[in-house]
Amino acid sequence: MFFVYSSWYIVLAVLAVAIVALIVTFVMMDKKDRQIIKEFVEKNQANIQEPTDVEKANNKDDQQNMKE
Repeated sequence: MFFVYSSWYIVLAVLAVAIVALIVTFVMMDKKDRQIIKEFVEKNQANIQEPTDVEKANNKDDQQNMKE
């Protein structure tokens, strides 16, 4: 059997390349998303652990009230 040229071979090749490109893109996006989510969680945990300026002011007021 000999090779018969058809324009469908080009279409199939383009589809195969597109599928591979999409898979690679999704894998790369997943890695980047995990990194962004990790940084976000770490930042929020750091904010929770540090008292805010309002909490510091409230604590000072409470301490002054106790002294009086």
